[in-house]
Amino acid sequence: MNDLDADVFKRVLFLLEYHAMRSPFALAVSLATSIAAVPYWWIYRLQNVWFSLGLVIWFVASTLSKILTLPIYNAVKALPSTDTEALVRERQKLEPANNLRAWLTFAAVVLMAFGIVKKSQPA
Repeated sequence: MNDLDADVFKRVLFLLEYHAMRSPFALAVSLATSIAAVPYWWIYRLQNVWFSLGLVIWFVASTLSKILTLPIYNAVKALPSTDTEALVRERQKLEPANNLRAWLTFAAVVLMAFGIVKKSQPA
């Protein structure tokens, strides 16, 4: 996205958000972990601390992502396509927010994988 012109960036971001919020597949995938976590914790409680910690970090990453990126999406939506400097500034704000979510999600997956591997090993 960094290589896009400012007006193209605005259009791509609008289409990305538009389709992500209205696609049944995208909504199902984004909600799958949240929905699956409820019966997991109901059945297993905190028996696998590593897996549960990974889920908590995943929830934190998802929540932080929304808190950090939605204002940027709204700011980009409100800007005219001709205001290239402001669009570039908003794009520069978006990258650290996306990187934070990526790193936290990666850490969550590593913790959950560690919990699964550790649980599957005999005591």
